[in-house]
Amino acid sequence: MCCDSWSLRPEVRDARGILSTRGQGIEGAKHRRDWKIPRASWRPTGAELWCAFGSGAVEMRIVTMSMLLAALFILTSCSYATDFVVLNESDHPAEIRYKVKDFPSPFAPPVTPATITASQLSAHGAQPWRILTSDQYQLDQGNRAVIVRLERHEALRVATMHKYGGHQDLRDAKDFPVEEIVITGEVGEMSLKGQQAHTAFSDVSRALYTLTYK
Repeated sequence: MCCDSWSLRPEVRDARGILSTRGQGIEGAKHRRDWKIPRASWRPTGAELWCAFGSGAVEMRIVTMSMLLAALFILTSCSYATDFVVLNESDHPAEIRYKVKDFPSPFAPPVTPATITASQLSAHGAQPWRILTSDQYQLDQGNRAVIVRLERHEALRVATMHKYGGHQDLRDAKDFPVEEIVITGEVGEMSLKGQQAHTAFSDVSRALYTLTYK
């Protein structure tokens, strides 16, 4: 649709002060009251109203929407979650026992325990976790520990951290919620304490760190 003034009907051009339908140009009109519009002879069409008023408002909405989308992209690109996952790659079930640091808040798992088939894990995150119900794991309140039976070739989420900067980040090391992990199964026992319970997780991607028992 063209909104050039000369593409409009004569009456509209007269209304916009471009050309008088009575043969009076801008130079010939001494006073604005001399510009007369035959009120009964025309009514503005939707296209003419669009050209006169609508296009500017739409352009403003487009600019606003573009700015909002850009802001959303920046926020989402800077915000991500990292899952810390124990993988049972043995051919037998294993017991996972992990102890939570003694934070000032009342004892609770860092995140509700959840499992997934190991083959379903994705380095891109957003895993389709199966959240465990309260009867599928145990809480040892006195020792601040969570106990889960993990089936073979399954993965267990034990913690999630936001915008995790890596093992070398001192603040993240301090905030890592687990201080001890003990895995017991047919192939023996794996025991990790203190800093080891943190750094033993291998970096798969910024969204996924794994600790493998096999």
